[in-house]
Amino acid sequence: HNNWSLCTDTGINLFAPGKNPKGNMLFLTFLVNVLMMVHKNQDLLRASIMSAGNSHRLGANEAPPAILSIFLGSQLSATLDTTDRNRTSPFAFTGNRFEFRAAGSSANCAAAMIAINAAMANQLNEFKASVDKLMEEGIGKDEAIFRILKENIIASEPIRFEGDGYSEEWKQEAARRGLTNICHVPEALM
Repeated sequence: HNNWSLCTDTGINLFAPGKNPKGNMLFLTFLVNVLMMVHKNQDLLRASIMSAGNSHRLGANEAPPAILSIFLGSQLSATLDTTDRNRTSPFAFTGNRFEFRAAGSSANCAAAMIAINAAMANQLNEFKASVDKLMEEGIGKDEAIFRILKENIIASEPIRFEGDGYSEEWKQEAARRGLTNICHVPEALM
């Protein structure tokens, strides 16, 4: 597994729930941007871990399925819709970080980390541009952030999954949600 988190230059973990409303807004902002990052970049993330050996283990009840989804746990999912130990999730929130569980055990984790960090940087730039646009229209900063977070929570819903990632039902549901299920190297790299 690749354990991944983001911290400030002063050591504040951006994936740790805050102790006050401002801290919780920071946590929620980064959490929701991870959802959008995975939703928009599922194929890039899959390609970053794809190898001939890994294509045989993904989805084979040994490793998470080749369908990229995020497991947040019931508490965070309930919060977004009004941790965990789901071992079938490729990208799971585990308290104060995410685990990208699809990399092969002998693989160098650098490719996956580069893909995650680049995709997240792009997502955060898009988020800031959206917030800035609303602020230019006269919306206050907090309200602008809340509006974009709400839009992103709704838009990223297809990538969130709390169930058994190995089940046939999930494969069908993932296809209905527009998620890709790619298990072969050439197809994943395309």
